[in-house]
Amino acid sequence: MLFSILILATGNPSYAKDVVAFVRQHCAECHSGNKAKGDFKITLPDSESKAVELKPQWEKVAKVFRTGEMPPDGKNRPSVDSSNRFNQWIDEKALGVRCDGKPSPGRVVLRRLNREEYGNAIRDLLGIGFRAGEDLPADDVGDGFDNQADVLSLSPLHLEKYLASAESAVVLALKGQSRKRIGAKLEIPTRKDQLKPSIERFLRKAWRRPPEEAEIAKLIGISGASDSKPDEIFSAALTAALVSPRFLFIVEADPPAGRPDRRLDGYELATRLSLFLWSSIPDEALLDAAASGKLDTPEGIRAQTERMMKDPKSKAFARNFTGQWLQLRNLKNIQPDSARFPGITESLKEDMATECEMFFSNLLEENRPIVEFIDSKHTFVNDRLAKFYGFSQSKVRNAGFRKHEFSDEKRGGVTTMAGVLLVTSNPTRTSPVKRGKFILENILGTPPPPPPPGVLELKDDPGARKAASLRQRMEEHRRDPNCSVCHEKMDSLGFGLENFDAVGQWRVSDDGKAIDAAGLLPGGKKFSNPSELRKILIENPEVFADCLTRKVMTYALGRSLVAKDRCEVDRIVSDLKKKRWGFADLIVSVTTSEPFIGRERTDKPGANP
Repeated sequence: MLFSILILATGNPSYAKDVVAFVRQHCAECHSGNKAKGDFKITLPDSESKAVELKPQWEKVAKVFRTGEMPPDGKNRPSVDSSNRFNQWIDEKALGVRCDGKPSPGRVVLRRLNREEYGNAIRDLLGIGFRAGEDLPADDVGDGFDNQADVLSLSPLHLEKYLASAESAVVLALKGQSRKRIGAKLEIPTRKDQLKPSIERFLRKAWRRPPEEAEIAKLIGISGASDSKPDEIFSAALTAALVSPRFLFIVEADPPAGRPDRRLDGYELATRLSLFLWSSIPDEALLDAAASGKLDTPEGIRAQTERMMKDPKSKAFARNFTGQWLQLRNLKNIQPDSARFPGITESLKEDMATECEMFFSNLLEENRPIVEFIDSKHTFVNDRLAKFYGFSQSKVRNAGFRKHEFSDEKRGGVTTMAGVLLVTSNPTRTSPVKRGKFILENILGTPPPPPPPGVLELKDDPGARKAASLRQRMEEHRRDPNCSVCHEKMDSLGFGLENFDAVGQWRVSDDGKAIDAAGLLPGGKKFSNPSELRKILIENPEVFADCLTRKVMTYALGRSLVAKDRCEVDRIVSDLKKKRWGFADLIVSVTTSEPFIGRERTDKPGANP
């Protein structure tokens, strides 16, 4: 059974009674000795003081236990009371997490704009179609996203590209501006008295805060020539502003040493909101809200969040989040075997990505329940994608993307969309392992460990395919005890999608053998087709809500979540349940959460590094 365990306060748990005895009764049989299953051995020191030092061990134990993955089928499950006391000890003693006080906000280290944010910021500042930043080095990825502060390094090549990009963008923006305007409010000065207000307005938006007098004066004098024309000075000032750390980096001040965690000011919050929902810089309305103090209250943050989700620029959120959460960015690198799967063009792959993005945006715009990501009654297609799926065509040809209501239960949710099915397949066949792993990571929030070294690849030559079905070959593969622990659950989930071929089209047979999409999940839950699998996955919405909340928070904060973030995750999931799982409600809950609006002091015990 897939479930979450509610943590209840039960007093002060005892290490000897509530941990040692618990582990010996429910865990030690499989996870002790030299042949510990899953290559995971639990260590139980004699003293509690030594036990709490094994933080990575307890983090892993808590994760598999709270999702119901452990104890495995056939083993006695612990009582609710003993489970709660065990969890409480892990949280409070081993991980240092207590949820009975003010949540800890955490701290994001200094980070630069990633390539997508940089390009959008240049566009919104200068009002040009020039796509800046496309030749910048690719951004590294951390925890599945490319906006994570810990991995956004700065190289000499970045500096070289930033300068060249800024010069090109400014020249293009200033060239041929007959109306002497860039964007909505930035005027090109024509005389040393228009320079200051023009540069001040630009800096307020570029640096996401009001500039200081000294900063303006420094940029005015940046050209170094006393006889420079106003537009030349303006051009030099804009170029310098765009290579300044104030533009390239997200700067948030730490609370003074010994002082309490602090709330971000309005301008810092405006920057977080705009990067989260637009992958760009704040607009005038957001900066005005920061200046007037409207972002100092949850109501003000909610109002701006709701406004921004309705803005067309929120498409960047849909594109960048789904592109990484659902692995759609890999589509451009996927080349299925053209002999077995003809007709998979680049245009069709773009349609597949657009389907997921529009579905995501629709759930956001209409505040639809997040469980529709798993099982839904509709999707979005154009003529080309509808033909690929075998859907009935619209009476209006070339009508563009439109909502399509399903006439049966074959499809529903992101796991049955062609883009997701294609990136979780091999070039010549489906991959139940990849598809099962995708569900574990992105729906259930329980990613499997990497495969042990020396594991042989599954045979996939014509002779092997003729001799046995894919399912039969994988069952043989699973007989290796090093593989069976993870593959039992992972393969069952993946086989539930076997009615979809390697490119996402529906099928009932493979190489002349009937498709068997049946499976058995932990707890004895059985299914026989994709529809029944989806129904099982939404039986406990808290599991997916926890996973999606963690994904969204990681993306919104630009940092990995740590153990103490669980308090806010649990609170958000609890509130979301009361609001019937609305997706827009989830986004608002994240933007008003303590980790999003606050910053932890650096000298606090256990502070984020």
